[in-house]
Amino acid sequence: MDDGRREILGFLGPLEAMAVNRLEVIFEEIIFNIIRHGFERNSSQCIHVVVERTPGAVQLTFEDDGIPYNLLAATLPPPATSLETAKIGGLGIPLIVKMASKLHYEELHPIETREFRPRNRVIVTVAA
Repeated sequence: MDDGRREILGFLGPLEAMAVNRLEVIFEEIIFNIIRHGFERNSSQCIHVVVERTPGAVQLTFEDDGIPYNLLAATLPPPATSLETAKIGGLGIPLIVKMASKLHYEELHPIETREFRPRNRVIVTVAA
């Protein structure tokens, strides 16, 4: 994950600190969710990330060949009422939604003639 983050930030060049923070959090959370909810153990599944810089924004497109998983339709845990009842996890997706300017998910239909056959696409636009 760290290598991908460094590659993206190196490609984009200088950005405001808040934009860098948003991109890092969003990148890490989406990659984590893809792996956790879409990948089978010990598989050779892949994630491709395309980065595009536009005036005032950065768009990240994540494609993976894992089990279809729409992070926008995920059931979120109820808010904790106390520290003792708080559960670990479940805060990443609301954070992504809050930090992104636009967020889109689509389930793809793999093209059998391609080597990489993505089944999921998440497109995130972040103000920069």
